Amino acid sequence: MGEYGEGPNNPPNNSMKDIGDVTPTALAENIEATEEYAALEQTLDQLDSCLDDLEQKNDSLNSKLKELLDSTLQIHQEMTQQRLKANSKDADKDKST
Repeated sequence: MGEYGEGPNNPPNNSMKDIGDVTPTALAENIEATEEYAALEQTLDQLDSCLDDLEQKNDSLNSKLKELLDSTLQIHQEMTQQRLKANSKDADKDKST
């Protein structure tokens, strides 16, 4: 075993390589992985943008539905009051005859 060989005092170091040890295949794979990560990041950004748009539309729909519900409730209350007044007038007519 030489000065840099494996042994009890010199364990193999497979996790780190000198830059000169990088093969063209490994470099191409690294570039490809980097490109894939960039494409994935772009896709995630687009999804995030779409989700933001959906959230805004959802908030708008919720607001419009609340307005519709409030309006419907008000109309229902007005109709109920009109019906009660009409029934009260009919009851008064029946008592006087």
